Amino acid sequence: MTDVHVVLAWAAAAGIAALFVAGLAAALGATSRGWLDRAILLQLGTASAASVGGAVLIAMGRGPSDPLHVLYGAVLVVGPLATRYLARQEGTGRIGAAMTLVAAIGAGVVLRSFMTGS
Repeated sequence: MTDVHVVLAWAAAAGIAALFVAGLAAALGATSRGWLDRAILLQLGTASAASVGGAVLIAMGRGPSDPLHVLYGAVLVVGPLATRYLARQEGTGRIGAAMTLVAAIGAGVVLRSFMTGS
């Protein structure tokens, strides 16, 4: 199961990268809000799948060596959704800029989660 969780974590990293690219494109006016929302959903799906895999590992008694690893997983799931909700009244460019920032933070969280998982 650990191997599955690692593959899902790499998928979550790819989801963060897609969100960064879509957010930057929206911030620069090169794409629509629809594509940005698709990238958010992709990131949500990949992060949620990795989180479910991690929850299964914890239930099996094989949790991470650092408890903060669980927090990092929660941040990856909740961060983009909360940002999109809070920016719902803004224009596409501002939402894109916010998502670019969230994705950059998410990239750091993913990097840190790879360091704390075991």
